[in-house]
Amino acid sequence: MKSIKFYSIICVFILAININAQVVDMSTAVHLSTSTQCGGTLIDNPGAYTNNFERTVSICPSIPGQYVRVTFTTFDTQAGGDVLFVFNGGFGGTLIGTYSGLPALPFTITSSDPGGCLSFRFTTNAITTRPGFSANISCVAAPGANPPGGSPQDCVGGQGMTICSNSTFSANSSGVGLQELSATNRGCLSTNERQSSWYYFSPTAAGFVAFTISPQNAADDYDFAIWGPYPSITCPYISGDLPTRCSYSGLSGNTGLLNGAGDNTEGAGGDKFVEDLNVLAGEVYVMVIDNFSVSGQPFDLIFTPGSAPLDCTPLPVVLTRFMGKAQESNNLIEWTTATEVNNQYFTVEKSNDAMNWSELGRVNGAGNSNEVHNYSMIDPVPFQTTYYRLSQTDYNGAKTTFQTISVERASGGISGEMLSFYPNPVTEQVFIQTYQEGENKISILDQTGKVVFNTIINGIVIEPIQLMNLSSGLYFINIENNGRVQNEKIIVRR
Repeated sequence: MKSIKFYSIICVFILAININAQVVDMSTAVHLSTSTQCGGTLIDNPGAYTNNFERTVSICPSIPGQYVRVTFTTFDTQAGGDVLFVFNGGFGGTLIGTYSGLPALPFTITSSDPGGCLSFRFTTNAITTRPGFSANISCVAAPGANPPGGSPQDCVGGQGMTICSNSTFSANSSGVGLQELSATNRGCLSTNERQSSWYYFSPTAAGFVAFTISPQNAADDYDFAIWGPYPSITCPYISGDLPTRCSYSGLSGNTGLLNGAGDNTEGAGGDKFVEDLNVLAGEVYVMVIDNFSVSGQPFDLIFTPGSAPLDCTPLPVVLTRFMGKAQESNNLIEWTTATEVNNQYFTVEKSNDAMNWSELGRVNGAGNSNEVHNYSMIDPVPFQTTYYRLSQTDYNGAKTTFQTISVERASGGISGEMLSFYPNPVTEQVFIQTYQEGENKISILDQTGKVVFNTIINGIVIEPIQLMNLSSGLYFINIENNGRVQNEKIIVRR
């Protein structure tokens, strides 16, 4: 029988990490930070790690052409509650495995990614702590033998199914694949995946999305959760986000999204239905459907008449990695795709201020592919701080631009975040967290580039900003501090 559990919302704060240090301590590491080294130790403040937090760090080799290896010499965390995720490559790379409890020691993990990096994400719940873990960091000349990709039961790597229309379909949540849920990101589900399937969907017009998940075995208890909206596929094991909609009801039979349900999330005592989604064209949502009964029996998903149309075209390329690192005399830019549709070529642009861009080069795409593809490009004349922007162009000329990254020559790795914000999407008020001392110039631009809001935030603070006067749509938040610039997307919903 299910039990009702409550977990606190976890705020992730971006702190500074000394990337030249020989100890990478995940209790103080930044979220989405990079450490460049060959040697030292990876720890999480053994004996005293904290409840209700998450930290993410990527370790890349300081010697080009080598591969990071970690050998865990101690490991003791709360089984099932405090989990270390290990990824092959940079942030968004393939999930190698999840580790919790008391695994057999020692155990070794070696990168097989072309960039030689390994990434780690440690999440803890609110219940108890254990001694933690420690691992020795080294670099080797040969790549490791890590499992490629995932399974159809995974969100990671674009393995999930894209729902291309609002027609009824049947599916079978027969397995788990790689465990991607944790106390940090699962919201009302309260347990990790049991028999799960992952899905992506994107509306082509504004409206609502409602549906019924109908088990073919009426005695089965199916649960589900939906994350988003996002500008592109974003898996919760990377974002750490809580679901937008979530049902963990202990009842059997039909469940789903229903107009007038009265709640957005429900625990074991819920009635199986939560509110439908009001959606905008181009938004991307990620969904997991989980068979708590573990019966292996399929379900039917039936869309409510009038639901917004869904289509595959907004998701031509699933980008799972985009990162850069400083080498001795140049910068190496790398990216990975899980799937490609009508992808003619990629373009990499560079800038010293994230505003004025010049083309660094182009790389041919894979056209149509459901296989993992790795790409790279060398910048032979980088700036001290160089910003890189990746885009892909279809055969019909349609262009999609992805996130912006930066590489700092002074430190040899990806520079730290300057700004984060929540919630996203925002309805009335957004909280902006700055991470740089001095004068932070904040501006919000619409899709035409017009500045619709600007302010100055001094120092490292969390500042609330009212956006009630903005209409629904996609906007861009820019922060500038002492010549450095960061750009992020934000969705305003009314």
